[in-house]
Amino acid sequence: MWHGLCRTLDLIYRRWLLVKITSWAGMFFAKTPSRSGCQVSLFGLLGLMAAKEEGIELNILGLTFGIDVMNPALKLPLAGRIGSANMSGS
Repeated sequence: MWHGLCRTLDLIYRRWLLVKITSWAGMFFAKTPSRSGCQVSLFGLLGLMAAKEEGIELNILGLTFGIDVMNPALKLPLAGRIGSANMSGS
């Protein structure tokens, strides 16, 4: 009887731990808005994003620096995109 109870409690604890680890990881890691890559963020203060649609971006205190690889351009704070025009049709 005790063996069965301990095994049940062990399984419950492992599931709870997996949920906790998964939710903790979800705070820092996520898919990009276009779902074509991933992003890492440290409470919105520091972040890195790499995706096919968005390119490569570094976020520091809300300022975005990046390179767009699909439509070659440089992304800079206050200046926006420097390089080729956006060819998505919008």
